[in-house]
Amino acid sequence: MTYTDDQLWPYLSPSRPGWWLVSGTRGQIRRSVSTECDMRKREDDALPIVLNTLRSVDQLRRSMDDDVLVLVAEAHRRGASWAEIAGWLYRTKQTVHRQYQRRMYSCRTRELLHCDYLEATRRARVLCRQGCPEEVAESRAFLWTFRQPAGRAVPDA
Repeated sequence: MTYTDDQLWPYLSPSRPGWWLVSGTRGQIRRSVSTECDMRKREDDALPIVLNTLRSVDQLRRSMDDDVLVLVAEAHRRGASWAEIAGWLYRTKQTVHRQYQRRMYSCRTRELLHCDYLEATRRARVLCRQGCPEEVAESRAFLWTFRQPAGRAVPDA
C-alpha cells in the first residue's frame, strides 16, 4: 500500500503522536521537537523550535562528515583501497573517491587533525595531574610520544 504526501504528512508533523513511534536518531529528534512544542503550548511558537532543531541537526551532520573524512583518510593511509572503503560506506568506489580523495589532503583536514591533537594534548596534561594511575600512565605515554620541542617537559603526577 502506498501513501501520498498528504496522507503521510500529519503523521510526520512534530505535533502528532505518530512521531513517538519512530526509533533511532530521527525518532529522538522528533521527540525533542515535540516535547519543546508541547512546553510552549502554542502552534505559532513551534516554528522557532523546529528551525533551531534543524540548525542543531545540520551542525551535527557537518561534524559527522568531518569524522567520516578523518576515518576515510586514516583507512586509506593504513592501506585500505577505495573499493574497500566504499564497501563499508555502502557506496560506489567512484563516489567515495570523488568525495574524499581531494579532501583527504586539504588544509581543512590538516586543521581537523591539528585541533584533535591539541585537544588530546590538553586532556593528557589534565589527566597527568588529576587522573587515576592508568590514565596518568597512558597520558604520559601519549605526551612522550608526541613531545614538544625542548623546554616543555612531561608534567609530573
